[in-house]
Amino acid sequence: MRIAGVADSTAHEDTLARNAQRDRVVTRALRKAGWRVVRVWECALTRARSSRTLSRIARAVCAPKAQPIPA
Repeated sequence: MRIAGVADSTAHEDTLARNAQRDRVVTRALRKAGWRVVRVWECALTRARSSRTLSRIARAVCAPKAQPIPA
């Protein structure tokens, strides 16, 4: 017997975990290459969170560029 929503919930959680892991790997690679990365997930685009999300983006864009680490 299948309980509605349980399997779907687990699959959704697994997908989110894989996405978060992929995001960490990609972000690390981009930063290592000198990029400034701001990741915005769709859930951060709600009216209730839009001000905080825009502030985060503005801080990242306006922040002084970090000096590269000497090799």
